[in-house]
Amino acid sequence: DWVALKCRVIQLLFSIEVPPTRSSRTELLATEQLSVKQHDLVIRYIYESEDTVFLVEALPYCVDSIRRIMREHKCRIITGREERHHRVVECILERLGLGLPVTYTGFAPKGPFCNDVHMHVDDDYRQLKTVIGHVPYPILYTHPYNAHETITPPCVRASNWNEITKLALSL
Repeated sequence: DWVALKCRVIQLLFSIEVPPTRSSRTELLATEQLSVKQHDLVIRYIYESEDTVFLVEALPYCVDSIRRIMREHKCRIITGREERHHRVVECILERLGLGLPVTYTGFAPKGPFCNDVHMHVDDDYRQLKTVIGHVPYPILYTHPYNAHETITPPCVRASNWNEITKLALSL
């Protein structure tokens, strides 16, 4: 759960309580809760600190849902995380017991990396739009920071992992 993790790290580093709906970079800087340097420190801490592996919590039903989907489908993680973040991503997956292969796209659009993918779940609508034409079932995982997005077909929203599992197992 990216939002919960980010809020926990802000609390840990700066003793500031940030509601999940107000945790976007834009919101934090606009309200002057954090400076650019402080926000960058939060992001560096998340992706470069060994502590992150122990701070991260999976979204409700996420791990069980992925395991269930893995019994029926080939799964992998496609992430835009930078190379310097790879170790933390892999440690988190290991801690959660998810032996999934990871494709790192850097800052490139994810679409070209998805040609063999049937369903793609993302919380970033900008990235999700890049998989249209590559993926038959693009899903926007709804969070407070992307609830304002107006999505267009073939994209659909999912608000929890049970919805994602139901869709995946229907394919």
